[in-house]
Amino acid sequence: MPASHSRSKKSSVTSAAAHASASATRIASATAPASPPAAGSLMFVTLPPATANIPAPPQGFVATNGTDYRGLLPRKTEIAVLSNAVSELQRFTEFTQVFGQTVPPLASVQQILDAAEQWSTMRNASTDWDLFCRTQEGLSWKVARALIAKMKPAFALASSSNDALAVQNPSLTALFGAASVIAQRGVATRAANRLAKAEGKPPTHGKANKKAAKLAFEVAAAAAKATPAPVAAVATAAVSPPPATVVAPAAAVATTSAPAPVATEAPAGLAVNPLLNGAAH
Repeated sequence: MPASHSRSKKSSVTSAAAHASASATRIASATAPASPPAAGSLMFVTLPPATANIPAPPQGFVATNGTDYRGLLPRKTEIAVLSNAVSELQRFTEFTQVFGQTVPPLASVQQILDAAEQWSTMRNASTDWDLFCRTQEGLSWKVARALIAKMKPAFALASSSNDALAVQNPSLTALFGAASVIAQRGVATRAANRLAKAEGKPPTHGKANKKAAKLAFEVAAAAAKATPAPVAAVATAAVSPPPATVVAPAAAVATTSAPAPVATEAPAGLAVNPLLNGAAH
């Protein structure tokens, strides 16, 4: 761990301790009885460091779906060498000869890679800080839950005999009754989901079920978008084949014409005298 980070962490812890001590002093001075309490009778939980600077996102920022960047986020190996790679580009004298016109100018390449490295470093630091905050949040609420559990019955008992107590302290009433309200809401949600199942409908009540229904809808929409639309079949008129020409057999063809006259030959031995034919005329 760098020395600067160690010094920053130590200073943050020191500031947190000082802030907690100051807060404890203010609370003790405001609520202290006439005689000071015995040493060790007060219990305080560590406060977040006063020096922590959590910037707010720019105005108009709209968060996108993290799954859009799946497969694009850097690996640990890439983050480990990216800063040195940018440094190497600063002394890369043969950039044009090597890359030519295939990439943007050297200044653009350096700025893009440097920005990617800085955002990844900041996100990782924010993740570490978020993990630290989650741990401290859990430890603090473990103590707070035990305290609320002890205060709730006493406040309820006092409110049962003094109706103005709950009216005068609405936030305390809501704090002590939050768990009961959430439990009742959970019972109503489960009952609504059982009724929906009995009617053959998907259970969409409750945050988890709504999220699952939304995810199923997005998956179905993506699948429908990826599936090409069916091609409409074009109806074509049926073309009937031409009628087959039937050729009747020669023997079956009936003739309606008169039979040709049969030539009669003269009997053998009789000569036809042309003079007699002429005499006859």
